Amino acid sequence: MFKRLYITITLALLLSVGAKAQYDASFSHYWDMEPYFNPAAVGKQPKLNVVAAYALDMAGFENNPRTMYLGADMPFFLLGAYHGAGVSLINDQIGLFTHQRIALQYAYKHKLFGGNISVGAQFGFLNEQFDGSFDFYTRKTKDLIATVPAAAGTQFGKTVTTNVGNVDSHGIEVTLNATPIQTKDWEWNLSYNFTWQKMKVKNLSLVQTDQKTNMMVGPTVKDNNMIQVLTEGYAPNMFYVYHQLYDRSGKPIEGAYADTNKDGTINDADRYRYHSPMPDYIMGLSTSVRYRQLTLGMSFRANIGNYVYNATAMNTGAWELETWADGLQLNNLNRSYMKTGFQTRQYLSDYYVENASFLKLDNINLSYDFGKITKWCSLSLSTMVQNVFCITNYSGADPEVPNGVDSSFYPRPRTYTLSLGLKF
Repeated sequence: MFKRLYITITLALLLSVGAKAQYDASFSHYWDMEPYFNPAAVGKQPKLNVVAAYALDMAGFENNPRTMYLGADMPFFLLGAYHGAGVSLINDQIGLFTHQRIALQYAYKHKLFGGNISVGAQFGFLNEQFDGSFDFYTRKTKDLIATVPAAAGTQFGKTVTTNVGNVDSHGIEVTLNATPIQTKDWEWNLSYNFTWQKMKVKNLSLVQTDQKTNMMVGPTVKDNNMIQVLTEGYAPNMFYVYHQLYDRSGKPIEGAYADTNKDGTINDADRYRYHSPMPDYIMGLSTSVRYRQLTLGMSFRANIGNYVYNATAMNTGAWELETWADGLQLNNLNRSYMKTGFQTRQYLSDYYVENASFLKLDNINLSYDFGKITKWCSLSLSTMVQNVFCITNYSGADPEVPNGVDSSFYPRPRTYTLSLGLKF
């Protein structure tokens, strides 16, 4: 009697631990894949048993549920008793949610009261911590305010400011979240986002013509010369500059620019569209690692393919700026002068358009949760550093500047914070 009572309690415990209804797919042939939900069934048949199944629900709907199951089991005789061993793999997917389980199964079989009793155990690895999203978008923006040439006879001036600009954009946005480790003492969370975007100006003309309309925009560098341009068929705010010429050693030649239109004269018509301040790719990564009450978190951010016109280097990178007020004042020159040797400022040279791709660690934080220090109060302590580091080939103070023109941009400070939290 005591033996029967002991077996009954053991079976009840196994059923309570192993029964997870939310993990079961809607298979209709349970009778042919019993080890899928009952590890005690492995080795039930006197042969190697391999079963594969695939379930597809709500066919025709986007991100519909689908489940794949593969299992194999066989009996064996060892130490005067029959046993069963098996392995199972399940992949359950609903949209971007994926639940994967790999399990090893074992069953002990014993004759009892003229029949057989089988006690099973299952050891498995479960991964269901991944989720995310994938979006493709296209956007058409119309009637943006722009200053464009006016039709003859319609205005007293040559230009008119009106709602005429059209811009088309398309791109991809991806978000991924994962928890690779999650136990009582340890937890590791990851979050990643990725964006790719392309933009193009589609219209800047009140009257459609065969000629492309250029509209100068952005900050001025000299005599109201703007450094950026809006042009139909191109990305917004591209740099409109001269193509710098170089000697055999790679040093820029002062005042020497390419005759891009081949007319034998270097003038405003030789300026060309050179890169955009908009990045091709934007990425972000956040991670946090917790060990018991201690948590460490970091946030990274990267832009790839963005360019900056280094107006600071241009304005302070020529020998004419070394003295001021008839020699009564000495100025510091930008280090670019050591490479160029320019005597006068080269306002519209593409030499100063630099690749400003970067990787930044925006913040890092460390916190400790002391828990309840009294019956009515919990204590936590945290510290944070913002603007930790920036990795870039850009020669200016910061590759992330408004409008893509670096002109007296004040550097971002590094901030240290210490916080004490009380929760009542």
